[in-house]
Amino acid sequence: MKHPIFYLLIIAALFLSGACKKDPAEVSTDIQLRVLNATPATIYDCIVNPGSLSGSYNFGQIDVGAVSNYQTFDRAYSYGYVRLILNGNSYGLQPYDYVGETPLANGKYTYKITFSATNGISITLIKD
Repeated sequence: MKHPIFYLLIIAALFLSGACKKDPAEVSTDIQLRVLNATPATIYDCIVNPGSLSGSYNFGQIDVGAVSNYQTFDRAYSYGYVRLILNGNSYGLQPYDYVGETPLANGKYTYKITFSATNGISITLIKD
């Protein structure tokens, strides 16, 4: 008969190998996206769709220099559809398509929105 310590070591090794694995429910598969207002005025009704299958989200009012809360999307790209009101005027960006683009990896990102009188609004992706 083998030593009882041998069996205890086998049981401990099996227990520890299972303890090191992450539960699939704990692994995030989401893309978190927020909006930074880098324009000279408050943004209202900031609607964004970063290429998500689940659709757009209205981030609402975002004050100058402020960031919105994160919103979860199932898919996102480095640019997306944006519609907002700035200084009483409506501005928007409409991507033609995402052909050839690679979706963002899971994680947290910020769309930085800027404004110029000649070009209107633009977005820049920031990895948080």
